[in-house]
Amino acid sequence: ESYRRRLRELRPTYPCFLFHIGLEGVSRDVLEEAQGYYWNSWDPERVGIDALRCKIFAPTLYAPGLAPPGGQIVILQKVLDLDYDAVADWSAHKVALEKALFRHLEEVVPGISERVVVRLSASARTSWRFTLNQRGAMLGWEMSPEQLGEGRPDIEGPVDGLYLVGHWTRPGGGVTPVIMSAVHVAEKLTGERRPEAALTVSGAS
Repeated sequence: ESYRRRLRELRPTYPCFLFHIGLEGVSRDVLEEAQGYYWNSWDPERVGIDALRCKIFAPTLYAPGLAPPGGQIVILQKVLDLDYDAVADWSAHKVALEKALFRHLEEVVPGISERVVVRLSASARTSWRFTLNQRGAMLGWEMSPEQLGEGRPDIEGPVDGLYLVGHWTRPGGGVTPVIMSAVHVAEKLTGERRPEAALTVSGAS
């Protein structure tokens, strides 16, 4: 009971709206220049709320095989401080966000609408349905100081033999911490520690 009570006290991260766009005939140089984070404000108090307009990322710059020859993929990500229960029409919610994000993309890459082959988006509801993350939480529990370390659920669950991995447990959210949670569980189960990789600096004697 104390374990469940503690979980109810934790705060999840915000969801992230994802907008995937398939393009044809857009050069690598244009997308390399467009990639990055776009901000509405530099106010540090707003960074985790509404300061970030969106992130633009083109995975085909690194893995061209994700698209047909001559094609590119652009992903727009927008973190949302969302009142999930207040969204009455999820279809309208998605359309409004798609329009706003596409307007921004058009400002960054004028004429890109003529190069669109396909477009798909995922709301917080979509993420919840397909990933089972509570209300589409992007990184599991919020990574505030009091919810890190011992403030986060341990990899050992409340039932004997139950081990937890992923961004809802330690050490936290993001690709690398999630991988490390699996490493820690593997070490726990096997009793063997992963050997530390030797770090070498080019030119060092």
